[in-house]
Amino acid sequence: MNKMKDEIVKFYDKCRLHFYMQVFSRFENREATLTTVESFSMECIQALDHPTIAEFADMMKISSSNAAYRVSSLVRKGYLKRIQSNEDARMFYLEPTAKFMKYYKINTEYLETVVRRCKARFSEEDYNRLSEYLHIINTELMPELNLTKFKRKTNEWSSKEYRNK
Repeated sequence: MNKMKDEIVKFYDKCRLHFYMQVFSRFENREATLTTVESFSMECIQALDHPTIAEFADMMKISSSNAAYRVSSLVRKGYLKRIQSNEDARMFYLEPTAKFMKYYKINTEYLETVVRRCKARFSEEDYNRLSEYLHIINTELMPELNLTKFKRKTNEWSSKEYRNK
């Protein structure tokens, strides 16, 4: 394995392990209501930023009925809500609830810690260069994970007007 690949694997593993450690340590204090597949589903819905059920199904490469079943379960458990479209009453956007965001925050808080440590460790120039490289990796070097390709061009959620209602 080359050094770059090895370092990326180590970084990714450490982020996942930190998240798992935090989640498992909280099992004694809260009910564990999300299955593993539901957790993965919620993370994908969060990444897609208010997808429709069809967009979620397309990304996950599952049937619409399977996606609808997963969404219904997540709504029942209080991790997800459906927001009706203003343009088409038959369409609903999926929005994570505060209950999920509390769960999701476990991971983002650690990343904020790592970012603070990077700012303290690197010169401003190196920190900005690292940010630029990560942006290039995210936008150019991972085209199969360009989330906009899963979103319908008519998705009204991206409209600032819609979000402010």
